[in-house]
Amino acid sequence: MSASLQVSLCAVIKSASAKAAMINPFQFAHLSYREKYLLPQESGIYYVLNLKTHSILYIGRARNIRKRWTSHHREVDVSCLAKVFGDYFISIAWELRPAQGLEKAESRRIRMFDPPFNNADEAASVKALIEECTKSGMIKICAILCSKGVREFL
Repeated sequence: MSASLQVSLCAVIKSASAKAAMINPFQFAHLSYREKYLLPQESGIYYVLNLKTHSILYIGRARNIRKRWTSHHREVDVSCLAKVFGDYFISIAWELRPAQGLEKAESRRIRMFDPPFNNADEAASVKALIEECTKSGMIKICAILCSKGVREFL
């Protein structure tokens, strides 16, 4: 590989790394979980955040973010966390983006942040739920919710 190609390749990698480092979902506009009906009706990437533990719990994409949250498959997990931590601490942030390229952008962010609830496995989700509660010392409440079946409490 030529020296100029190596320099060019290094510049591209550094540029991509710098852009990734600039993405901070905690600085994006966000609403509490309870206010999800006010989410934008536009396409983009959304992030479920725990403001108390400063954790990114889930990342998704939608052509209409508000509509997506009217019947989200992670509703049970997020609702449980909102009950444990309080509605204010669980929020949904968003990054508006054109519909074209959403899947790639979502995949990059999932790889970048590795959110615990992006695992499709239900057992892994329960484990992530318990770990999130443990971070703030709320393991007993969370254990009760999970042992009884989270849906009973919704």
